[in-house]
Amino acid sequence: LCGISIPEQNQGVSYLSLLDETAKSTRDAIYYQVCAEREGPERFPVAERGLRTREWLYVRTEARPLALYHLPSDPLEINNLVADARYADVLEELDGQLGQQMNALEDDWGLEAHFPPPDFQTHAEGERYRQELIRKAIVEP
Repeated sequence: LCGISIPEQNQGVSYLSLLDETAKSTRDAIYYQVCAEREGPERFPVAERGLRTREWLYVRTEARPLALYHLPSDPLEINNLVADARYADVLEELDGQLGQQMNALEDDWGLEAHFPPPDFQTHAEGERYRQELIRKAIVEP
């Protein structure tokens, strides 16, 4: 659009077809990944992946599917259909799409989290460090 060449390593989808109204959409689904933290005696991270299409919201962890919502009839995502056998084909189709997307992005379920991270700094420690830098930066005659 601007006449600038696009580097080969750039990822993304051009929205030009939406701007010039030659297309109504640029993709059929939105893929997302989240790392949630489960509470308990010991906190631990849980990776979650999902797809959202115009018709469906599908969510899963590595272990199992968590949610399936039919958005046209359930826009508030109240009725989870993940365990309803009538939607097994939909679940299988969306799970396949999710796997393809993960493969394309070289995403996997591997997850490692350490809390606190090795370079973790509390607010109080950060403030002390900031004050120390200010003292060093200001030279008084």
